[in-house]
Amino acid sequence: MNDDVSQPAQLVELSTVPFPGLLFTLLSKRFTGVATLYQTEPCEGERMVWFRGGMPVLTDWEQEESRLGELVVAQGLLAGAVVDTALAAAEGRLFGEVLVEQGLLDRNAVLTLLRTQCTRRLIDLFGVTDGTVALAACEVDRELLQVNVLDLIHRGISARYDIGRVRAELGEAWGASMRATPAYEKYVEHFNFRSDDGSLLGFLGSGGSADIAALGRLPDMNPQRAAQLVGVLWFCRMLEGSAPLAAPAPVVDYAADPESFEQALAALEQQLAASVEPAVVLELDNDADTKSIEAAFVRLATRFDPRALPPDVDDELHTRVTAVAAALA
Repeated sequence: MNDDVSQPAQLVELSTVPFPGLLFTLLSKRFTGVATLYQTEPCEGERMVWFRGGMPVLTDWEQEESRLGELVVAQGLLAGAVVDTALAAAEGRLFGEVLVEQGLLDRNAVLTLLRTQCTRRLIDLFGVTDGTVALAACEVDRELLQVNVLDLIHRGISARYDIGRVRAELGEAWGASMRATPAYEKYVEHFNFRSDDGSLLGFLGSGGSADIAALGRLPDMNPQRAAQLVGVLWFCRMLEGSAPLAAPAPVVDYAADPESFEQALAALEQQLAASVEPAVVLELDNDADTKSIEAAFVRLATRFDPRALPPDVDDELHTRVTAVAAALA
């Protein structure tokens, strides 16, 4: 690895540019070089992350159970005793090179392990919220395998971000109605999202727009996961926010007026059973615009969300509301 920089370092404060945002910026700029930052206790010291074409390829960030020998054993590639013997013979040389020299692993296997190591270690950096990163261009080994940055950002935010962290880093955008950018459809598969993220991803992919609270009430979704997904897509510029939708007229929930709620539920059940026009169900004109339709749908789905019912509600009512929610979904 060549650490000779070709230009002065550029300094970035993680308190201003969060780590996922920095990663995506470096990807967009196809940055090739090294990022240097300080790791705090218990593994105190200066650490480096090498990038090629905007994608990480190697890091010396300290993390338990991520040394190359540990990964070899954990993946069942070699027995622990064999690794110990190879380590003893390394005498300060790069362990991966020793494994190749001794014929224990081929070079492709070692390069794949180094990419796995880099990914695991970089997930830790999503927990770092302050500090200075120095960026400097330099030549980087072209043989090292590149880490998928979009997948890394997804994994890092899923592992290290809660609702409060997403809200703090989105700032004013937190309350906005979110919609997908044109880049969303092209790149969404590269994140390797979970199968149970489908309702939110499908909603955005179909042109839907809603705030994070409403997204968290979609089927198979919860508030924290919705916030994480929005954070991932926001930092990667796959979402844009618009002004929050105008607040709809208040609706009466079950706890406030059970009788009115059950009357509204019965009316909705009849409409759904009769397959009436969606505009009638949503109480809109046939020429309503997209935002009005989305607002009405979110309002209706929120009101008849079985998770919002009191815990002591009778089973029959809970079953009816669940069926309506499924029909709306």
